[in-house]
Formats: sequence, structure tokens, C-alpha cells
Amino acid sequence: MKAVILAGGLGTRLRPIISGVPKPMAEVLGKPFLRWQVEQLKKFGLRDVVISTGYMGHKIKDYFGDGRRFGVNIEYAEEHEPLGTGGGLKNASRYLIGERDFLVVSGDTYLDLDFPAFLRFHGEKRALITMALARREKPSKSGCAMVNEGSRIVEFVERRRGAGLINAGYLLFSSEVFDHLPKGDKFSLEYDLYPKLIKTGRVFGYVASGYFRDMGNPEDYEMMKKELVVVIRK
Repeated sequence: MKAVILAGGLGTRLRPIISGVPKPMAEVLGKPFLRWQVEQLKKFGLRDVVISTGYMGHKIKDYFGDGRRFGVNIEYAEEHEPLGTGGGLKNASRYLIGERDFLVVSGDTYLDLDFPAFLRFHGEKRALITMALARREKPSKSGCAMVNEGSRIVEFVERRRGAGLINAGYLLFSSEVFDHLPKGDKFSLEYDLYPKLIKTGRVFGYVASGYFRDMGNPEDYEMMKKELVVVIRK
């Protein structure tokens, strides 16, 4: 199984406190954040990684190269203009030919995930997409999901305020998803794909209990730098 890291965002909210690097390369505990993600994927047993790059993507490529010094194989799906999360995944699809399922990870989130259980859940549900969900008291930056008793996601609304379950940025995709992608190169997973596929009844939510934090803004970035050390020392 391959993993795709979506690392092409502009990261405008973090620019005042990080300089000269794209958001996924912001330093956390002495390493670029993206390296923590790559090392986590290796622990999951996923050694074939596709990084979707955009803004200052050369900084990512210069640091990781082909991935061999980190014990993984890395390929790059480079965006020459912003394509959105969906467009970034579509651009990476040429590296996913022959993959029955693959993992997609947002390049600004960290979830302490029981990956074998997540993978098992995805297979048992025969899902098109299985979204790892985290509980938040006041979700306002990430997509909020409503699930039924069978763990099927029945509604997904991006940036809804209020308590609930939010998209934690780790998703398992069936290759069948590529049959449902919108036409064109630029689109959003959150706004253009997830709501559409929920209507198929094959999008499920796996509620994760481990540590979760995204670093989309300066406050959360500072919190991650303090908290992640506890997670990685477990």
C-alpha cells in the first residue's frame, strides 16, 4: 500500500512565524514536521510515499530526495499552480496505478492512529473512503462529520462550528474513488468530493482515540511543538 501526503498548500496563516519554508517543513522538535509524518508512515509499514507538493515544493524535495536515507521510497507529484486538495490527489494518481487502496494524509496534521485497526475497519466496511475522525469541543477549522450507528458518514460540512467529530486528516481511499472525481484539474476534496460520495453510502468514519492536532495556525503550531514530544516518547 502507498501513502499520499498532501503538502501543496500555501500555509498563509503560518508565514509570520516560519520563514523560507513551506508549512509542512516547519520545525517541530528539531525536525521538519513532514519528517515526523514520514517516520510515522514507516512505522505503519508504508514505505512507498507520494508527496504532493506546491508552494516552495523544492524545499521538500531537496530535504527528502528519493527517501532512501529515511528508509522509504518517495515520489513527487508537483503542482505548478495551486490545484486544491482534490486536484493535488488527482495529480498524484499516476503513481497509484494498481493500488487497490491507499492512505491519504494532510501535510499539516498528526494523529496517533492505530493503523492496523483503521485498515481492518476500512476492509470490513468495503468503503470507498474511510475517514479517521477526532473529537473536538469546538471544531471550526476542519470538516465536521455526522455518522449513524453503523459508522456511515451521513453528512460532511467543512468548517462547521460547535462540538462534534472532525476530519483528522488521515483517510483510506479505495481506487474506485478515481471513477468519481470531478472533471478538471482544480477541486477540493472537502467541498467537491466528500459530500458527493457520501450519497453512495460508502463513506465511513473511524473514530480515533489517540492524540490529534493540526498546525493550521500559529496557536496550534505552538501547541503541537509542546505536545508531540509526549506522543512520540510513548
